[in-house]
Amino acid sequence: MNTELVTLKRNCPHCSSTASELIRHVPDCDERNITWPLLRCQKCGLVYVGALPQNPGIYYGSLYFKQGSSWAAQFNRYFATYWNRVRVFTVIGYPLNAASSRLLDFGCGSGYFLEAALHSGWETWGVEPDSSRFSLLSSKASGRIYSSLSELMTQEPGVRFHVITLWHVLEHLPDLKQILLKLNEMTQENGIIFLTLPNWGSWEAERFGDRWFHLDVPRHLQHFDAPMLKAVLSETGWTVEWIGYTAWAYCTYGLAQTFLNCLPGPKNFIFNLIKRGVHYRNRMGPLRFFSLVLLHVFLFPVALGVAALLMPLLACRGRAGTVDVWARKKPSVGERKDVRTFWYPLMGKQWRKN
Repeated sequence: MNTELVTLKRNCPHCSSTASELIRHVPDCDERNITWPLLRCQKCGLVYVGALPQNPGIYYGSLYFKQGSSWAAQFNRYFATYWNRVRVFTVIGYPLNAASSRLLDFGCGSGYFLEAALHSGWETWGVEPDSSRFSLLSSKASGRIYSSLSELMTQEPGVRFHVITLWHVLEHLPDLKQILLKLNEMTQENGIIFLTLPNWGSWEAERFGDRWFHLDVPRHLQHFDAPMLKAVLSETGWTVEWIGYTAWAYCTYGLAQTFLNCLPGPKNFIFNLIKRGVHYRNRMGPLRFFSLVLLHVFLFPVALGVAALLMPLLACRGRAGTVDVWARKKPSVGERKDVRTFWYPLMGKQWRKN
């Protein structure tokens, strides 16, 4: 292992145990000349990466967030805008009292979900550690963007949220337990948290190993199946009320890309080319580059069709590539549980807002 890139061995981020078993060594997600130990905690069962990059920023920054070529960037913007409007409706719904309905998107990225929630009547806040994105994000959350929870709590010590969302964020956090505890403190009584993240219990994670689209080591520092995720949330003050596998569009694409990762060439070739604008042509020469493009363009519709046929079955069996979790803050002593003022379309139920 290249010691210039990683620190010493990492303990389990859930229970802090040092006892672990090696599952396998995983290639670097950005094709650096390094492998990462994927471990399973022998005490709690969490799957996690056993070492951390000394400089995590090299795995994010301009490459991770880049929107690719101009036509791809425009497509991504349109897709993200409309997809996140669907997310708002199906995941959190519309506030019945918009004047005091507060939402925090932790790890808000480019801010498309914040923008959709703001336009739907929510008061919005965002936390995003990449400061280069603040100017873009400020218009999407009424300017209330912070680089960390600590900064938010210092600047607005009394703010409490009715809804907190984490879209593919928990798997990136080295201090996930501390973050969940802080988020619980910042949530109104009976407030909710919604998370979506890769499903370690998925069929593709089991069958395709290192070719799994969502593995993404070392950006993804830990992986959860539904029981593990439920245990972590329960220990940090949340009651899980619903677990589902409803992000079919995202799961379908992810499964299709997993299929394509079995082809020769770099992992996630199409995704990195379109979404992140990776300059593969300069790396491998024009002949090999165009050969891979033609091969992937020809097979992508086939892979997507097969993935679309498999997704309903996998979702029904809890084996889809991502998992969604809806949890409520555990009530304090004497907390009333019979007042409900929000409608949650995906579940067909309401939740209470104080």
